This record gives sequence, C-alpha cells and structure tokens, in this order.
Amino acid sequence: MTEQELILTAVLNCHRVDLYTNPPLVSPEAARRINEITERRRNGEPLQYILGEVEFCGRPFKVTPSVLIPRPETELMTTRAMELIAGLGRDEVRLLDAGTGSGCIAVSMAARFPLLQCVAVDVSLEALDVAQQNAKRNQVEDRIFFIRADLRSLPRHLEP
Repeated sequence: MTEQELILTAVLNCHRVDLYTNPPLVSPEAARRINEITERRRNGEPLQYILGEVEFCGRPFKVTPSVLIPRPETELMTTRAMELIAGLGRDEVRLLDAGTGSGCIAVSMAARFPLLQCVAVDVSLEALDVAQQNAKRNQVEDRIFFIRADLRSLPRHLEP
C-alpha cells in the first residue's frame, strides 16, 4: 500500500479495497486527523511511529520510538529462516532472538511453529514491553521468554 492508502485505511478504519469500491465518508474529525498525520510525515516522522503499527510477515505489530521499525530485509531473513526450519522436519525448535526490539522475529517464528520455544533478549525495558505486547497480541506469549540483558556484558570466556 502507498503511504496515503495506509493513512486513509488507518484513520477511516477500512480496508484498501474499500477506498476504491465503497469510499467511506470522511468526517471533519477524520479529515483533521489525516491532515495531522500528513503534516507529521512532512516533518520527517516515520509513518509507522505515527500510526503505531507495522505489518511483518502478515501479522500486525505495535511499534514505538523505543524500537526500530522492522525492515523489509529482516522480514526476508525471517521468511528464509522459516523455510530452513520447516525443511529440518523437526517438531521442536529453540530460538534466541538477540536484540528483539518489537519482537517481530520471535513472534513471527513462534506463530509459524507451534512447538517453537524462544528466548528474546533486549537491553531496553521499553523495547521488551513492546515485544511482550506483540507476543500477547499474536497469542504466542506463552512460548517466548523475555530477558533484559546487555549482550555486550557477556563474560569474556563466552566471546569467540
């Protein structure tokens, strides 16, 4: 979707197809909100932060300035990892998501593989809060263990 379509579907609470087949009426409040979002974009604020949400691997994820916006390259990497795991033919898989941020990788993997167990690590409490909300929203919170840790502080004997 284009940015304008994303803005309109978010504000008007409709699907993209509705914009073209059954255009919803734009109330004065909705018009004000659309203008506000458009102005914030003109000022350089990322649309994902303005809307508070992004789609990743077909699932909705909350994003805030406390987490990085998931990149298309990350989605591609996650999809490739899913293909590799599916090819293993194993029922149980364990995953470590270091620097989990929004939790998009951990949550997407847990949603795809019902027996997957994941440890998601981040140094930021705010990021871990967003990741936990995303796990709950996508109904996989029982299979992801969230840990606050700074991986740079690992003992030297664990470093390569």
